Amino acid sequence: GDCGEDTGGAEITFRVDVSQYTGNFNSVNLNGSFNGWCGDCNPMTNAGGGVFEVTLSLALDTIEYKFTFDGWTVEEWFNGTEDCTTTIDGFVNRSWILTENVVLPVACFESCDACEETQDVLGCTDPAFLEFNPYATIDNGTCGLLAVPGCVYSSASNFNPIANIDDYSCVFDESGDDDCLGDLDGDGTVTISDLLAMLGILGTECL
Repeated sequence: GDCGEDTGGAEITFRVDVSQYTGNFNSVNLNGSFNGWCGDCNPMTNAGGGVFEVTLSLALDTIEYKFTFDGWTVEEWFNGTEDCTTTIDGFVNRSWILTENVVLPVACFESCDACEETQDVLGCTDPAFLEFNPYATIDNGTCGLLAVPGCVYSSASNFNPIANIDDYSCVFDESGDDDCLGDLDGDGTVTISDLLAMLGILGTECL
């Protein structure tokens, strides 16, 4: 009998980036209308950098598909508003009209777009250490010296010789008669006005 019209076929490479998925999985799978949504019959290969891919030879047609983990243990979910999806028979899936050989763009898991780039910052992530970096996202083993808060100024009456972080607790004895104090105007701070006053007494011998 008549075999019907030969629609031919083409190779299509599916690619997904799972680098930002925080759960555990053993395999990444491709499920679609072309394999009967079979679960784990089309495992994807790790191409590096969190990207998994698989190339299939399929008939020229509209393809529905989605990426899953460990068969159907975890699957992508879409609400139908995404520009890479279609809703057929009440199910929202990715879709592609296959007309020729194609390598699909890398899409982030559960997204039509590529994953947003993240920049890891290396450093000490333990606030108990002097090397602590509040902006570090990955600990690189540089934590070494335990932080000891206290008064770090030796001229203070409560100087702590083992302190390595000033906790602003220093107490200074103001009972002395030193006429060469930097705070010449007595306002508690050394500023430009003190510098001008200092120029006025330049050459005075301090006793």
